[in-house]
Amino acid sequence: MPLLLVLTTLAITSCCLFYWLRDPLRNFPGPRLASITRLYSVAALWYGKEHELILKAHKKYGPVVRWQPNLLLVNNPILLPIIYHHRSEKTPHYNSSTTGVEGIIESKTWQTHRIARTRISQPFTLDAILQDEKLLNESIAAWIHKLDDEHASKGMEFDFTQWPHILGHDINMIRLTGVPMSHVDQTGSYLMHLIKAPRDGAKMTQCLARMPWLRSILFEGQIGNFLMPQPGDKTAVGQVLQFRDGLIEQFCSSTERTGKGRLLDQWVPFICIMIYQAVNPDGSAMRTEEIKEDLTHLFFGGSETVAHAIRATILLISKNPSCGEKLIREINDTTNHMSSINNPDLSTVPYNDLATLPYLNACIRESLRMDSPVTSYLPRYVKPGGIHLGSNIGFVPKGTEIGCSPWVLGRNQDMYGHDADVFRPERFIEDPDRAMHLSKYDFAWGYGNRRCLGKILGMMILRKTIFKVATSAQ
Repeated sequence: MPLLLVLTTLAITSCCLFYWLRDPLRNFPGPRLASITRLYSVAALWYGKEHELILKAHKKYGPVVRWQPNLLLVNNPILLPIIYHHRSEKTPHYNSSTTGVEGIIESKTWQTHRIARTRISQPFTLDAILQDEKLLNESIAAWIHKLDDEHASKGMEFDFTQWPHILGHDINMIRLTGVPMSHVDQTGSYLMHLIKAPRDGAKMTQCLARMPWLRSILFEGQIGNFLMPQPGDKTAVGQVLQFRDGLIEQFCSSTERTGKGRLLDQWVPFICIMIYQAVNPDGSAMRTEEIKEDLTHLFFGGSETVAHAIRATILLISKNPSCGEKLIREINDTTNHMSSINNPDLSTVPYNDLATLPYLNACIRESLRMDSPVTSYLPRYVKPGGIHLGSNIGFVPKGTEIGCSPWVLGRNQDMYGHDADVFRPERFIEDPDRAMHLSKYDFAWGYGNRRCLGKILGMMILRKTIFKVATSAQ
């Protein structure tokens, strides 16, 4: 019996030593368990502390940390162009589709992503969004009026948490279909499902993103039909999928979709652009499954990110009264100037003017730095040939997953100073040259050619909403 125990111990030790000697990432520091199993990062995420633990790991181990057996995380802005270059490829971390269809988010290769992005990018250009500026102004004004009518005018405390989501979905629906959410969903039931669904599935989706092999076992094939929400079931996600499918059916006509598009002189809702005008390089139309996948991401991702940014910005300004006072002074100076030039409508400052207000934009930029809508890391595969991260860090072989967390990078003291944990918008005003340099590494909306397609729209909504809320707060 002792001999068997000794032989078993030797066998296990030999296997561990063999694995360690062949491990190409063995020289990269990090938590010991993280180098052995993905369950370490899963547990950290499940308890809601992963982003904080990653930051602590960087403070302890340095700018490059091993966070999974095949994953390195960096906290160095100079490495962003190396990691997120134009031909970088995504890892299975992004496999959120239950149908096997790759939408714009799941596209792994740069070629498929370029096709998916190009065919729906026109409505997200600045020119296209500026054409919708009046619609956005009306939607935000109606939202402010409803807030005032239901809560503020009564002097009551209320939970503001859901209100940015209501605004985000309303604007999404106006651009998607041409009418507000209240016209499409008169009972309000689908709106509540749209708000609830991402929260219900977020933690499990993120955990499975860290264990793609388990996700494949559970959700691919016939098993997935029993485990995953289906359109029309009683779950919030199922109700949203039913709502999505109903919109597509409503806007699809009996006319054959050739993919050649319809040239209309009038304003075209985004869903019609997807159905009738979005084309692949070969001239074919988007498949219905692809439209469904991209609409799902628009519902869950597009509204969630801007709602989080609105909520975080208002919270941070409210917790720093001196910042609120400076912002209101800047807004008053702006409206007084508009009045002096006989502007007929002081309630809606043109977006191009809002984009030039120093303190408003500094507050928003500082909020996105401190409380990014995305706290998770965004991994990519290391390209063939590997990459050198510098003499003090080492060589990373091809096939390794490498990424960075926007939340962690936003607290990089080499970039933002020793007060990186403090909300201080002035850091983006005091030294314009440095602020311009730092803008090259803004990561809240992603980086490179996969940067969020809705960034321009998101920034317009964010600037206009914060301006309007601050104006109304006076």
